[in-house]
Amino acid sequence: MASVTITVDSAQVRKMLEIAPERVRTRLNRVLNIVAVETQREMRIKAQVGVSGDLRQSIKQEVTGTTAIIGPTAKYAEAVENGSRPHWTSVKPDTSLYKWAKAKGISPYAVQRSIAYKGTKAHPFVAPTVTLMEPRIQRRFDTEIDKLTEELMNG
Repeated sequence: MASVTITVDSAQVRKMLEIAPERVRTRLNRVLNIVAVETQREMRIKAQVGVSGDLRQSIKQEVTGTTAIIGPTAKYAEAVENGSRPHWTSVKPDTSLYKWAKAKGISPYAVQRSIAYKGTKAHPFVAPTVTLMEPRIQRRFDTEIDKLTEELMNG
């Protein structure tokens, strides 16, 4: 009876499996840092400038392990993103609202009363950034995984 003999070079497979975890970790961490910076950039572009640029400057990104957190740290960021119900707000000279009103030539107290009566309109910048960046991030990770697989297969 005829037979076929198959020999596998297990040394190469073992070598690939030894280096794979570190290469995967390094590559994914690098890509995560890149997409975090790109997302932060897009979010800053979409955020309202205001007078001082405080909202844009408050958008930070932090990568910890396998997680990236990108978002604004300004206290009023949620009110800009979602709008706000009528509420009383401070117009002390050091507040963003005071600076904005003065730069626009409007009485800060009139703006304060308007917010107390009507609230504020939403000016979303986080949600549109997520919508824009999700497919880009997915493509970037898919491409990098494909490249990494090819590198590991070639030794």
